[in-house]
Amino acid sequence: MSTPVLHVLEPQVPPDEVSGYLERIDTRGDYRPSATELEFWLMAMHYEGIGAVPRAIQRDVLDAERERLSDPETGFPYFLRWYGMVRIKGGRERGWQRLCPGGNPRVSETTGRDWGWQLLLAEAMTAYDVVLILKARQIGLTFIAAHYGLWLAMFFNDNIGIVISNKMPTSKRLVRRVLDIYRHLPEHIKEMAVMTNDGIQRLEWANGSALEPMSAASDTGRSEAAGFVLIDEAAIIRPIARQEDVWASVEACADGGGRIVMFTTANGVGDLVHAWATDSAFGEVQHILGIDNPDGRVEVEVTFGEAEMGFVFLPYYLHPDRDQAWHDRKRRLYRGSLAKFQQEYPETWEQAFIASGLNYFSVVHVEEEAARQKSLASRDVRGSVVWDDKANRKVKFVPDPYGHVVVHGLDDFYEALTSGRPFVAMADCAGDAPWGDFQAASFVHVGVPYADVDEEQLLEAAALVPHRQLVTIHGQIPADVYAEELVKVGVLCHDCVIAVEANGVGAAVISNMKRLRYPKMYMRTSSTFSKETKMTDRIGWWSNADTKNNAYGTLDKYIREGALEVRDLETLDEMRGVVHLGGRRIGAIEPRHDDRVDSLAPACVLARRESRNLIRNIVPDDDPIAVVLRQIEEDVMAREAGDTVGNEMFSYPSVL
Repeated sequence: MSTPVLHVLEPQVPPDEVSGYLERIDTRGDYRPSATELEFWLMAMHYEGIGAVPRAIQRDVLDAERERLSDPETGFPYFLRWYGMVRIKGGRERGWQRLCPGGNPRVSETTGRDWGWQLLLAEAMTAYDVVLILKARQIGLTFIAAHYGLWLAMFFNDNIGIVISNKMPTSKRLVRRVLDIYRHLPEHIKEMAVMTNDGIQRLEWANGSALEPMSAASDTGRSEAAGFVLIDEAAIIRPIARQEDVWASVEACADGGGRIVMFTTANGVGDLVHAWATDSAFGEVQHILGIDNPDGRVEVEVTFGEAEMGFVFLPYYLHPDRDQAWHDRKRRLYRGSLAKFQQEYPETWEQAFIASGLNYFSVVHVEEEAARQKSLASRDVRGSVVWDDKANRKVKFVPDPYGHVVVHGLDDFYEALTSGRPFVAMADCAGDAPWGDFQAASFVHVGVPYADVDEEQLLEAAALVPHRQLVTIHGQIPADVYAEELVKVGVLCHDCVIAVEANGVGAAVISNMKRLRYPKMYMRTSSTFSKETKMTDRIGWWSNADTKNNAYGTLDKYIREGALEVRDLETLDEMRGVVHLGGRRIGAIEPRHDDRVDSLAPACVLARRESRNLIRNIVPDDDPIAVVLRQIEEDVMAREAGDTVGNEMFSYPSVL
């Protein structure tokens, strides 16, 4: 990761007296000002208007101004600073006002903080071809977006732009704002790009540029050779399929050298906006927008991640008038709906999605776990488990950049193998088609976490150790190869119990593991089985709504209570995208996957059973504490009892 670049605004100072420079002006027709003189007269024009510049050099000054405004990297912040306008709805400055009077950001009369972050945001917006801006409500971003569209149209010839929103009236309002800003520009700037059509359906300029509003239809922008696209409230576009269609229609704009800016509030997880934000936020930090104010430094991180786009999050407190008193007052207006308040005025990007989505897992705890494990990701070693002596069932782990097995910390794994506590594993199965889901398995080292408040109190004298996900398998692997991978890793983990999904293609995996004579395969039992049912027909974890809800509930409980270390960052990323799908259904919305979570959640159920055995061994059977522990276990078992497939027990036949 490269060193982040800190961007801090430089204050602007008015020039010295114009009269002092007038004496130096040579009025001959062939006179041209020096670079220093041009700098002076540009500043004089900004502060006193074009009339302050001697007529003999006005053309030179305006040419220099056009050159600065046309710079693809620095032109937009320059345009925003010297020509930006904002419409203030209340207070003494009601009406259209300069965004940066005197070249410096406006300052709040109540808090003394300024709007400098807007100019820093302008720097970030021009740094990437595609930018996603996740924001709080009412912080002035729509004005910045309107200025951005106007700047691109005015200073880049034949630049066709489109404004997309969920509804056409919203797109038209943004185009109307562009038109209003243009009308408030100084005449000498408007002459650089004369508007030839000011109809609300399409704005046109003499340089061949145009700006047109569109609604978020599936074929939006497909027929336009757009040079830039502004997407307003990108996350609000629903259904998700339409959001994906809109992106498919406009993404070629960036490939052709154009620019795409999306600005939005959060609207749940599972859509493209959430996926982009998640990918980008864990990418490489490129900019930190530093704003000094009386409350300390506000740092708005702009990142560049796997989605190949800039990502900016703008929290509610960037509005200079929003202090703690404002926060408390606004919060009371939302009464008991904390989630709604955080959706509209989030403090962190994670909070925005937590509040606005239907996440299954506690995202706060998932992010805390991700922060802990991210610093340790370098421990991960990818490799393969190979037979060392197949006849005597001996294997070894070898590093392999193309292997499907990842050990999350070799030292921790070795310690686990020598700890005396067992492993358990769950193997989620999928087809091996290139467009399908993935095979995924999680091997969890069983700890002694508290599973109940009473148990926590009873075990104060014992060392509470969390379960740890130490080995994972993942990939689009043929069933027979997957079965052998499971067997070899299982042997490495002291022939641990492995539960294989019995549904669908899992039957083939189970059949191959039986062929390889793996000794400890998980079996299920239920009153729905008849006495004549063969023991071998009960092998495997049956996945249905009951078992999935039970397993996911256990995983969520362990994450919230700190009873599990999820070492695999990819598993944590999948957990961010797991949502309530309606009814009793849980899962990820395409194109995201949840295979890793489907393997870890049942493994937690298996680990819970094994940990109870460890707890019972902490104290003698005749100790009063042991009696209470047995009662707790009986109560838990009673709650879990039922006639549905999936009431688990272990059976370890030596030969299957």
